[in-house]
Amino acid sequence: PAKDDFSAAMMVEERDHMLESFEYPSASGMVAELYAFSWHYADVVLRPDMLNLARLIIGEAQRLPDIGRAYQASGPDRVLAGMIAYLERQGAAGRLVFDDAELAAEDLWGLILSAPRNRALHIPDAVPDRTTIERYIRNGLRVFLRAYSTAPDKDLAALSSLTPPPATETE
Repeated sequence: PAKDDFSAAMMVEERDHMLESFEYPSASGMVAELYAFSWHYADVVLRPDMLNLARLIIGEAQRLPDIGRAYQASGPDRVLAGMIAYLERQGAAGRLVFDDAELAAEDLWGLILSAPRNRALHIPDAVPDRTTIERYIRNGLRVFLRAYSTAPDKDLAALSSLTPPPATETE
């Protein structure tokens, strides 16, 4: 029962907020949606409470593997599934090209924030500022678009026109 309660208590609202950019497409287009997702993701996973939760899960995963599985299934796996579905829709619309949507989604995820998040997980006072987050997101999206976009020049120009969202209340 504790495992089920834990799974149910996961940050469902935050996970769903991350995926809103993909579930409710905007008139701004794919690049703006990828950019918005990247910022939603950063704003959630770099919060001190979420970093502490991730550290706790990692620390207890060996002793309580069901806790790690529940967290993975209710959070990261669900986000990944949403990313895959979105990328598949973009592929079907002719905006992206890839052989494996899961690998493309994993590439996107890794490119936009992996390094600063890993650093923040291991060094609690190393949470990046908004300028650093923007640097990583923008670079990650440039690499992703060069690799997967069917119109990289157009999409890179669209990316360059986007501005970061305002800081959240917790920053």
